[in-house]
This record gives sequence, C-alpha cells and structure tokens, in this order.
Amino acid sequence: MGTYTYEQKLAFIKELYCPARQVADETGCSWQLILAQAAQETGWGEKILAGTNNIFNIKASPDWNGDVKTFNVWEIVAGNKIWVNAPFRVYASILDSLRDRQKFLEDNQRYRRAGLQDDDVKGDLVKEAQALQRAGYATDPSYAARLQEVFDGKTMQSAIAEAKKQGCRGCLPTINLYIRDAARVALANTKVRASQGHNSRELVTDDTGQVQIQAALSGGRISIDVWWEHESKWIAIMEKVTPTSPPTVVTLVAP
Repeated sequence: MGTYTYEQKLAFIKELYCPARQVADETGCSWQLILAQAAQETGWGEKILAGTNNIFNIKASPDWNGDVKTFNVWEIVAGNKIWVNAPFRVYASILDSLRDRQKFLEDNQRYRRAGLQDDDVKGDLVKEAQALQRAGYATDPSYAARLQEVFDGKTMQSAIAEAKKQGCRGCLPTINLYIRDAARVALANTKVRASQGHNSRELVTDDTGQVQIQAALSGGRISIDVWWEHESKWIAIMEKVTPTSPPTVVTLVAP
C-alpha cells in the first residue's frame, strides 16, 4: 500500500469536516478530535475498507443490525500474526459512521469513568484525547500528544481552511423522533414515513422507540406519518416539523 499524496490527505479531511461538525453539534464532542483521530488511525484515509464508509474500521458485533461486508484482515492471536475473514459494519454515509462511533464512546463505561463525558472535558480536543488515553484507547503513552500534533499540523489546518471555504451545505439538519404508547412505553419496530417537498422515505424505530429523520433538503419542514398496523394505513401524526442541527427532538405519545 503506497503513501497517500498531500492532495489525497486534504480531500479526506475535507470530506470528513462537515459530518464531524454535525456530530459535534449533536453531542457536544470535539470535532477537532474526530478529525485528528481519523487522520492518525487511518493514514489520512488510506486504510479505510473500501465500500463501507466505515471511517474507523469497526467490526460488526453480534448486536449490529446494519449491513455487513467481510474482509480478509490480519490479527494478532497468541502473539502470532494470522489472516482471518472478519465482518465489518457498512454505513450509508460517513455521517452515520461518525455517529455510530460517538455512540459507542458515550455508551462505554470505561470511557465514561475516564472522564470523556465530563462537562469540563467534552468538546476540548486535548482533554478528550487525554481521557481516551487514560481509558486505554491506545497503548501509545504519547497518544494524546500525537493527536494534538496531527491536528495542529500544516496538512490538517490547510484542509480545514479549504473545507470552511466550501461550507457545509451538504450536512443536513435532522429530527430525533421518539414514539411512546399511552403508558409511555417505547414503540419499537414502528414504521414512520417522513416527507419533505417531493421527497418521501420510510424508516423504522429502534428498540428505544427512536428514529432519526435527516432532511432531504437544506430548508423546509417535514411531515411525519406513522403506520397503524391494526387498520393497515398511514396516520398523519403531527403538523410539519422543522429539522435543525443539533437535531429537533420530538416525542409522540400515541392515544
């Protein structure tokens, strides 16, 4: 595998910039850290598995419900390097990949105990990097310092400057919709239809009764319908909602 050119490195960061900013807006995390880690751990995009949008090469665990692609990769087992066929997560977009990784970090108690979610840490590149190092994210004792060095470097700063000039028109606002029954119990696996302008698509709530609806257009409200299984028809549940970034949060309680 050859070394990526300067232009390829710039292109990689420019592609990540807007999704990283959106995830930071949604969660309060450091977008600077996302870019620095992505560059450090993937060789500026060179080591990403093709056709996956899986920026951090996260494997498909048994609880993963999305698409999967198998690759022949090497692993260290009992001190020996062996080649194995391993399943990896496939994302519809880079934004989905970054969201999934952030969710993993937020849900993992090891990182929480290291202070990654603390108010005085979250959103600060240096402090988040130090929390990751304390949690054992990497064995390199200089891991946090290396991330800051990558971010402060000429290549990263040039890429960010170019990305800012382009703007983030493609990074669209969202709605986080939660559906509950009359007893406030989450309604999982419920079909939802979101329509904006001439665009319409169907989604399904997860185990927590949540579904995230991303705008199809940069402006305009979204109308939402829910599938009523008993009557086999769509029910309009509310007036049109305006998506935002960070996401608009809407909780629907069924009658």
